[in-house]
Amino acid sequence: MISGVCGGIGAFFGIDSVWVRILFVIITVFGHGGGVLLYIILAVIVPSKERIGGPLQDTIKEGAEELGSRARRLANNVREGFARRESKGTMILALLLILVGLWFLLVTLGWTWPGWLGSGLFWAVTLILLGGVMLWRK
Repeated sequence: MISGVCGGIGAFFGIDSVWVRILFVIITVFGHGGGVLLYIILAVIVPSKERIGGPLQDTIKEGAEELGSRARRLANNVREGFARRESKGTMILALLLILVGLWFLLVTLGWTWPGWLGSGLFWAVTLILLGGVMLWRK
């Protein structure tokens, strides 16, 4: 769970949150990443159960603070993972997957890249070097 948006929408409309998650994936894939943007907006403006009926400004502030807190926890988890020697390879692989995913997302959204960054040679060499570093450290 990231911020409970899908669960909250499912509860509000009386449907299983799995269907809401599937809808967000469909919107993200066919809407050029729009589902991600929509999810972030809803995570900030949709109130938690305790704040329903409260001022919108307080709801937005609380939502932004919650997302910031979750981002800081994620960063701390990544930092702690790198601090533990035995999990560095897993962390490098996880970060690589995140970066590749971000790259695909930005390309899908129409982000323009410098020519050398979009070349197959650059990514092939990068992946080979990262794999070599992971094996060398093991």
